[in-house]
Amino acid sequence: MPPSLVPKNCSSILSSSQSSCRTGSIRVAQPLRSFSVSTKNQGNSLLRRKLYSWLHGPGAAFKEPAEGVNYLGAYDAKGNLKRAASATPGEPTAPSGSDFKPFPKNDNFISQPVTSEALREAVWERIMKNGLSVKEVSKELGIEMSRVGAIVRLKEVEKAWQRQGKPLAKPYSKAIMNMLPQTPYPNTNWSGAVQPHESINDLPVHAATQQQIFYP
Repeated sequence: MPPSLVPKNCSSILSSSQSSCRTGSIRVAQPLRSFSVSTKNQGNSLLRRKLYSWLHGPGAAFKEPAEGVNYLGAYDAKGNLKRAASATPGEPTAPSGSDFKPFPKNDNFISQPVTSEALREAVWERIMKNGLSVKEVSKELGIEMSRVGAIVRLKEVEKAWQRQGKPLAKPYSKAIMNMLPQTPYPNTNWSGAVQPHESINDLPVHAATQQQIFYP
């Protein structure tokens, strides 16, 4: 057994309140640690009071989930629905404008509509059953061609899972879709013209074409 590095005459010092012992070239230090106890916070803080004030005030509109889009931008500081002030009593009003702004401090962000379940099913039927091309479906329904291809691929996976008996997360999908603006099907105006889901005239720009070389 190797000899102890602590000299015998330091054993009594280590047990005392001394912090070190020096014997020759050997220094044995005893670390001291002090603990502090903070006082308990009495009452609620200012931020907590503001939180509960908002929950019982304007935030009460979000206690129960509403059907469709229900963002913060649709309400004023008192929790009143902005579009209800100019609407006819008893008639529902469609959300528009500031209703699609989930972040009140960021006016530049507007929630864009997503394709509804009926619209995705119509895209799949036109291509897989009716034999239309991606370009024809894109022009008819106003959906960009890359999105049409993505919809068909995802619908194929979904229908393959249904044939295999795999469960689908339909309740989760329904809950998420109810919180987002959607493009319905059929999406037509008063004259019967199809309202496009998105612009299909934007030309894709490849990343390699944006590189420039400058010669001195």
